[in-house]
Amino acid sequence: MEEALRKKWEGLTLIEQESDTMRIEETVLEPLVEKGNRCLLLQLIAERTVNKQAFKTTMSKVWRPEGWIQFKEVGDNRLLAEFQHERDKTKVLQGRPWSFDRNLVCLQELKGHISLQELDFNTEWFWVQAHEMPVASMTREIGRELFSGMVKVVEVETDESGCGWGSSLRARVIVDITKPLIRGRFIKVGGVQNWVPFKYERLPLFCFECGAIIHTKHCQGPNINAKGEQAHQYGPWLRANPPRLGGNDPQRYGGKLNQASNHEQKADSQKWAPSKVAQGGRKSSEEGKGREAMTVETSVLKIVPYRPPEERDHLAQKDPTAGVHQREQKVGSDLPILDEQLSPKREGYTVPEERQKSVELKRERFADEEPLSQDSPLDHPMAVIQGSSKRQLHHGSWT
Repeated sequence: MEEALRKKWEGLTLIEQESDTMRIEETVLEPLVEKGNRCLLLQLIAERTVNKQAFKTTMSKVWRPEGWIQFKEVGDNRLLAEFQHERDKTKVLQGRPWSFDRNLVCLQELKGHISLQELDFNTEWFWVQAHEMPVASMTREIGRELFSGMVKVVEVETDESGCGWGSSLRARVIVDITKPLIRGRFIKVGGVQNWVPFKYERLPLFCFECGAIIHTKHCQGPNINAKGEQAHQYGPWLRANPPRLGGNDPQRYGGKLNQASNHEQKADSQKWAPSKVAQGGRKSSEEGKGREAMTVETSVLKIVPYRPPEERDHLAQKDPTAGVHQREQKVGSDLPILDEQLSPKREGYTVPEERQKSVELKRERFADEEPLSQDSPLDHPMAVIQGSSKRQLHHGSWT
C-alpha cells in the first residue's frame, strides 16, 4: 500500500500554489511544544475496535492522576492523552506496560516536529525475569549481557554492590513487539551449560504460534508435530507475576556498628523534624525567609498543692506571679505572650454562686487527705490541673 502511494505521488505534477513552501518560525511553535510535553500518544494493540468510552473511564481510574486527563481520538484504536500535570504523565510512563481488556496499550511521547502518523508503535517497555541462574552469575554486568538480545536494556535490578541475588534476576528492557518474544538463553558457567528461561511481567495477549504481541502476516499458523498434534512454541509459561512489595528489603538488622549507624540516621532525620512545643503552648518554625511564624496551641499540665483562699489572696498581694496568678512565661519561641489574648483580666471578676458551692463541697470532701507535693501523682484527688490556651488560663482553680 505504501509503495503504491509513493509511486502515485511521484507521478503527480504540482501547481504553483502547491509548490510554494510555507515557513514557520520556531518561536511560534514554542507554546504548543510545551503543551506536547504533557501529552502521550496511545495505541491499543487489538484486532478489533475497542470501546473508547470504556477505555477512557477505566484508564483514568487505573492511573489515578492528580489532575485531569483529556482524550482525543486520532485514528483506529489510537488516542491522544493530554495531562494537566507533567508528573502524572511521568508516573504513567514509569508504570508501563499497561493493558486494557488484556490488550497491550503502547505509549509514545509526543514530538512536536513529527506528525502523529509518523510515530510507530513497534516497541514497549517490560520487566523481564531470568530464572534458574547460578547465584554467582546474578550480577549487573552479566544481566546486561544476558538481556542484550532485547532492543535496549534500561536497567538491571541489583543492590548497591551490583549483586542481584533473589528468586530471579530482573531487568527493565525495551521489547520489539513485532518479533517473537525471547524465551531464554544458554549460559555456560564452569564448563556446565544451563538454559535460563525468561518470563515477562504483566504480559498481555500474544500469539502462541509466532510469539509476537502484534500478530503479523508472517505467522505461519499452528505447528503440527510428528504425531499430528498441535504443538505451541510459545505459551502462558512466559508470563510472570511481579514481585511483592517489600520483598527486597534493603534494611540491615543486628550488629553494634549497624545499630550505631541506624541511630545516626535517626538523629539526622529528627534534626529536620519539627521541634516539640515547650511549656506555654506556642511553637514557631521558619521554613524560609519571608514566611510568617506558625503557632501551635497546646496545654500545660502542672500539679500544684491546694491552698486555702486566704493564703492564695495573701500570696497574690505579695507576689502577683505566685499562686493562682502564676503564669508560664517560657513558651519555647521568640513570640511574645499577649496578655490581652492569653490572660483574662482579674479586676471586677465575680465567681458564680454555683461554682462557689461546688468548690466548698470539694474542700469538705478532701479535707482529710494528706497534703500535696510536687511529686504527687496526677490522679491525686487534691491535684489541680493548670492549663493554658489561647482563650483562657486556669490558675489553680477547680475545673
